[in-house]
Amino acid sequence: MLNGSRTRYRVDRPLARALLPADAGFYIAVGSGGSVEESVTAPFYDSGWSGINVEAQEEPFQRLTAARPRDCNLPVVLAEKSGTCTLYAAPTRVGWATASAVVAADLAASGITVYPREVRAATLAEVCAEYVRGEISFLKIDASGEERGVLLGGDFRTWRPRVVLFEGTRHVSSAPNFELWEDVLLDSDYQFATRDGTDRYYVRAEDEALIPALQVPADALQAREYQSRLLAAEAEAADSRRMLAALQAQVVTAGREIEALRAKLADQTRESASVREQRDAALETAGRVQAEIEALKTEAAVRTGDREALLAAHAALRGQFEAVRARLTNFRKAFTPPNPPIDKRTG
Repeated sequence: MLNGSRTRYRVDRPLARALLPADAGFYIAVGSGGSVEESVTAPFYDSGWSGINVEAQEEPFQRLTAARPRDCNLPVVLAEKSGTCTLYAAPTRVGWATASAVVAADLAASGITVYPREVRAATLAEVCAEYVRGEISFLKIDASGEERGVLLGGDFRTWRPRVVLFEGTRHVSSAPNFELWEDVLLDSDYQFATRDGTDRYYVRAEDEALIPALQVPADALQAREYQSRLLAAEAEAADSRRMLAALQAQVVTAGREIEALRAKLADQTRESASVREQRDAALETAGRVQAEIEALKTEAAVRTGDREALLAAHAALRGQFEAVRARLTNFRKAFTPPNPPIDKRTG
């Protein structure tokens, strides 16, 4: 019941199995939102529990305050350090807001308009120190990308919720993000207990006896839900097997192509070896030809020298011949008698 009227809302079954047998308890909800239908804490509130709701958006905070007069409702953002921070809200998406500039950019990239405004920031440790007076039954965190900051702002040695649950996926997709903050809890001596849809549950070490109650389906409805998830998982596994078979076929085809390429490479290698042999033979022939050319050049040079020597000898002999001929001419002139007188009678 809520404000005197019965309202349908989300019943968190793992938490209900583990904690609701108690008549009273205390919770902290970070990022409560204003929707009763989506509230994790509403069934506990209706069972007589109370706690702290942290919601920095104005309109959801007003609805939360009206619906939860017994709770402590805080219009702040929980962060690693107190002060002020920028809250990015998406008016067209009820309850969508984040203090993470990265998530805000993702929302904008997906076509969702976000508007920034400055809000007050506090740490989880400060809130616990001011408002917590006993044991914390569970801590629920929906910080839309700032989960690590919320955890780092806590003091899990002093205030140790029995159960901590998160929405373990990114704000604009179903991709997991728990690897970004889980180590803070594990280092604070908490154990991962189970996953239910997108939510992840952690239990403090001293309450590990709660883990079986969180894990095991409690009724037929929950069993059907798990069966539905199992069928979906089996369908996904079948798809994975088909994809694997297709990939294996591609691997076989790729293997055949590789073998063909290897054979082609072997042919090219043999062809290259043959070309290298032909090249080496041609180089050897060229070497022999070059040697023969050099030998001919040497022989030609020798013959040219012999020719020059013969020409010189010929010139010397010609000079000697001309000298002898000149001497012979002079000798003839010296020994030739003068012409006899002409007999005029004989004419």
